[in-house]
Amino acid sequence: MSSPCARDSYKSNNQFVSQLDSSVMELRQLAYFVAVADEGNFTRAAATVHVAQPGVSAQIRHLERELGQDLLDRTGRTVSVTEAGAAVLPYARAALAAVAGARQAVDELTGLLRGHVTIGTLTSISSDQVDLPGLLAGFHDEHPAGTSPCRWPTPTISSTHYVPAASTSRLSAWAPPHQPV
Repeated sequence: MSSPCARDSYKSNNQFVSQLDSSVMELRQLAYFVAVADEGNFTRAAATVHVAQPGVSAQIRHLERELGQDLLDRTGRTVSVTEAGAAVLPYARAALAAVAGARQAVDELTGLLRGHVTIGTLTSISSDQVDLPGLLAGFHDEHPAGTSPCRWPTPTISSTHYVPAASTSRLSAWAPPHQPV
């Protein structure tokens, strides 16, 4: 038979674990909070994180209950961050960045690279000079987690527009013009 001290210790540990289970902050709650803070709107934030709006709202309510403070002011047409929300927001961003960093560190260790590739060329470069589809296919074979969306600028855009676009990684914003056959 166990001693009364051991039973009390067991009870105390179970209560602690139970309390801990009921108040575990989840990364998705932080991600939803950051999305709503950035968007200023639950519906747009829900679309950003690809979750139904009631789910986003419920998870943020759980987070607010856990912290004991409202993080968002829902009184107006737009949602704004409260003083407590403004204090939590940089920590939420840092936690999400830390998780992304941990994933990247493991991916780098295992040789898996993630990211986006932006390539800029001028229309005067012909396919005889550069096999761009072949280069992209080879890159994708070596780095399957990388993305390189293909968008082609219209011929009417001068090369002076390419330099600022390339420096801000916005070359992929131009769509190909419709060319009749």
